Amino acid sequence: YNINNTWLCITVPESVVKGETNWDYVHLRPCTINDPLQRWIRKRQFLLDSR
Repeated sequence: YNINNTWLCITVPESVVKGETNWDYVHLRPCTINDPLQRWIRKRQFLLDSR
């Protein structure tokens, strides 16, 4: 998303990626290259984290 001339990406909390919790709310953070917390798989109308 481009908000106020800043690109923000959907980011999953690290606790979800590490398996410490099953789900949490996503955050919008500035986009970065090769951030594993910003990797997503789109399947039909769903977004799945890439773990």
